[in-house]
Amino acid sequence: MRITALVDNERLAARRDLVKEWGVSLHVSHARGSLLFDTGSTGAFVDNAAKLGLDLSAIDTAVLSHGHSDHGGGLLRFFEQNTRASVFASQYVRETPLVARIFGVPVPVGLDARVFGEHASRMQLVDRNSEVRPRVHLVTAIPRRHALPRFNSILYRRERGKLIPDDFRHELVMAVEEDDGLVVFTGCSHQGILDMIEAVREALPDRPIKGLVGGLHLAGLPPFDFFGEKTVDIERLGRDLGSLGLPRIVTGHCTGTRPYRALKLLLGDRIEYLATGASVTI
Repeated sequence: MRITALVDNERLAARRDLVKEWGVSLHVSHARGSLLFDTGSTGAFVDNAAKLGLDLSAIDTAVLSHGHSDHGGGLLRFFEQNTRASVFASQYVRETPLVARIFGVPVPVGLDARVFGEHASRMQLVDRNSEVRPRVHLVTAIPRRHALPRFNSILYRRERGKLIPDDFRHELVMAVEEDDGLVVFTGCSHQGILDMIEAVREALPDRPIKGLVGGLHLAGLPPFDFFGEKTVDIERLGRDLGSLGLPRIVTGHCTGTRPYRALKLLLGDRIEYLATGASVTI
């Protein structure tokens, strides 16, 4: 399996021609075809894909990890480039508007309503653990056993005019099965990376996990990292991840550069950062 970061917060130093942004989009080439995991904030991933020689019109499946605009903001541009792929997501991505309350000010962070108005036929919403394509699994049943990211405390959904803390039921995990194991993909891990890994292991108990790819949401608000994880908690998470025996961890986006450096000290070569324009083979 080959995974390319079409867009991320960071980019390769040698690829200043590529756009970076707060968001993530991954191109995944696997044994049965190619798929897209998330679409970044603005649609810049489309232009980056062209510069990287990746044909988005050939994508046969797209998956949206959750309903935040830094992961689904590029959906409208994707629909322009690709006329056939279904976009799979949790049924709850369209349920209610999502809001971040930043220093008391509510800021919309949900999807553009046109995604469901103009392109409803392209959206395939799931309400349970599902194999949406052969060997492409979406896991929606995620337990709550471990601590959640501190950043979650500023995220809400709007219901009947009131802001209610987001429960992130619009978030799912993707697991792509290959002959030698699963590669697990998370968007932001709002439901907690440890619980998300456990959810995959419970849903697919006979298949080992050979790789974990995605954001861990350890970063806070820039420039002073408000609501970011404390160093002691990052180190605890690093030890917990190390104890799971995952051979490869590929991260980026909301993990943040400071937390990534701390995890790198603990996990060494088992973890790497996937910046815009970079590719890895798992």
